[in-house]
Amino acid sequence: MDFEESFLKKELFRTNPDYIVYIPAAKGNNNDHGNEHLHVFRAKDGRMCALWTMSAFEGTFTQRPVLSFSFNNGKDWTNPGNLLQDETDPETGRNMGSWASPAISKSGRIYVIYCKHQGKKGHHQRGSMAIMYSDDCGETWSRESVRELPKTKYDLPDPAEAVDWVLWQRAYRLRSGKVIMGFTRGWLNYPPGPNSWTQHPCGCEFFSLDNIDEDPEPEDLILSFLTDAEKPLTAPLRHYSDRFCAEEPAVCQLPDGRLFMVMRTTEGHVWYSVSEDDGINWRQPEILRYKDDGEGILHPLSPCPMYETGEGEYVLFIHNHDGYNGETVPQTKNNWRNPLYILKGEYRPGAWQPVWFSSPVEFMNNGDVAMERKDLAIYGDLTIEEGVPVLWYPDRKFFLLGRKLTRELLDSMSVDKNDPEK
Repeated sequence: MDFEESFLKKELFRTNPDYIVYIPAAKGNNNDHGNEHLHVFRAKDGRMCALWTMSAFEGTFTQRPVLSFSFNNGKDWTNPGNLLQDETDPETGRNMGSWASPAISKSGRIYVIYCKHQGKKGHHQRGSMAIMYSDDCGETWSRESVRELPKTKYDLPDPAEAVDWVLWQRAYRLRSGKVIMGFTRGWLNYPPGPNSWTQHPCGCEFFSLDNIDEDPEPEDLILSFLTDAEKPLTAPLRHYSDRFCAEEPAVCQLPDGRLFMVMRTTEGHVWYSVSEDDGINWRQPEILRYKDDGEGILHPLSPCPMYETGEGEYVLFIHNHDGYNGETVPQTKNNWRNPLYILKGEYRPGAWQPVWFSSPVEFMNNGDVAMERKDLAIYGDLTIEEGVPVLWYPDRKFFLLGRKLTRELLDSMSVDKNDPEK
């Protein structure tokens, strides 16, 4: 689809960005109109790096990880470079790369992990795991190493069939030094959803990168899969007693050392869990509430990222409705991923749910104007720039932008202070 330059310029600023990472071509080249899973981080020389999955449109065989740099604190960005090392087959998708996520060692070595498609028929999220690294801040890369994810009873038993899996957030370093990554596993060894893809089962799992700080070669990077293969983290699907779905885990470490994790679901709420042993064992997932015994936080099938903005302070992003609109099938609301709301969270050490939240405040609204799609799905990242949190996000999976979370905004949101410990 081609766009007029004037239309593109108008839509670029609809969500009031403070940073502009990438603007797709208006005309002639539609191979860059899909942009999502954006990660922003600093390399060891101080440059800002933006890593994301680019395509003509999500799900097509044009998906590839790309990397762009800013040498002036996000004001300008270089043209993105394609990180794929093998040519992609346009007919089968073989060697296509999706959902690249970074993991940084203590020395500053940048590892990138992504899903590499095997070229067989099936969903674009099915593939092997590809790993490569850069020691010069992303300028050059090692040869990638490819491995298969360990299978569970939820995968197809045929060894030739790949796992359906998606990384979402970048690697998370705990205060202990341990580095973990959360991912979604689609349950392929399960009957398909009776009415739509939104009813297909899936669950959340974690693995750790045990020797990343030793800067191993990609094939020597030790991954320990932490989640019990028989009990992935998931949630019930409304109206279906035999179906479960939770995706895209986002983790924050609490001041007391525990891990607090939120997930998107098809149940109609954000769900959460808590781990006391660095992600090995998790409490039975349950509905996320504004506070203990409070109302559940409504949210449809869309990312619900949560990030730390200060000691014991967090932000959560939701769409503030359940996605059902009174129907029995989820996601019946037209463009259920807009507008976007922000909630402030605060640590409550004596509470069963150890983070309580403010009421939602509308943060972005793109007016439901389509740029090939309409949604404000936050497949993004958050960094602290000069003391100010910045949300990096795709607008309509088209523009890649950044917006500041000002202290004025955060301080305007009030969280219940009735900590049961006090």
